[in-house]
Amino acid sequence: KVLTNDDLDFVIDEAKVKAFWEMKKENFMTPQMYELSIVWTETKDNTVTEEEIKSHYEANSFNYTDGAGKQLPYEEAKTLATSDLKIKKTKKAAQKAYIAFKKGNLESNEKITLAMNDAKLTEELWGELKERSSGEIVKPKVVGANYATVKIENIVLPKVKTYEEAKEEVTALYTVQAKKEALVALAESTLKNFDQNDAIISDFVKLEENVNLNPLNNQESLQFLQKLFTSSKEKGIISVFDKVIVYNILEQKLLPMDVNQTDFVKQTANKLKQSTFESNLIKMLDKQYPTDVYIGGLKN
Repeated sequence: KVLTNDDLDFVIDEAKVKAFWEMKKENFMTPQMYELSIVWTETKDNTVTEEEIKSHYEANSFNYTDGAGKQLPYEEAKTLATSDLKIKKTKKAAQKAYIAFKKGNLESNEKITLAMNDAKLTEELWGELKERSSGEIVKPKVVGANYATVKIENIVLPKVKTYEEAKEEVTALYTVQAKKEALVALAESTLKNFDQNDAIISDFVKLEENVNLNPLNNQESLQFLQKLFTSSKEKGIISVFDKVIVYNILEQKLLPMDVNQTDFVKQTANKLKQSTFESNLIKMLDKQYPTDVYIGGLKN
């Protein structure tokens, strides 16, 4: 009998969710926050000629490729080349803005609070910010089609979330764990009161054959059989991915083996006997002739 979460009569108990949070609340932290002032130096007002774009493309054509690594023709790369050229021509203006901002002669365009690694800024810029302290200014970095000169006004360190702040995340984790436990409990109850009339009866199955056991798919069937054939229990419970299978072996039989299989079994048995003999011999010799280890040349 295959059991899934659909077989559960599961209702979320808020008191249990809260108790779950109490036990694990140190795992639910607010992200590190950064209060930032940003000077944006835009590239859109920078004019570029067709000749300049073509010249830039020809000098950097190796940078303009498709997904397969094939170089893009000029017409296909033109938009990207234009953007890159505008960024290149804006670099000096961005550096001037940085100097003016650092001297206090320029106000920021934007004040914002972001969680660490927020997608508004680039990975490269966050790498710089993580190495800096409050009050420091990071030199201009390209963000999208513009330059950003960023000052760290304040860093707010992570703290444990309140229950209300963590509730959605905690509830999701609690639900996954609680359903797993409930499914195991249901499987144990089903096994204890196994009703063959309410179960699926399979044909004989072999591990070396691809068998699709209804309602399992091929991969689930294979994993179930692998666990079944390594078990010594006549009846039991086997978990496969998000399902739990309660089984009872009704009958088993040995099939006649061909010559190759017989030879393989004989070879395996002989290797096992040889290994067992050698292991027992070493134990017997070790007991009769204890080994002493002498370490020389040591100085205090």
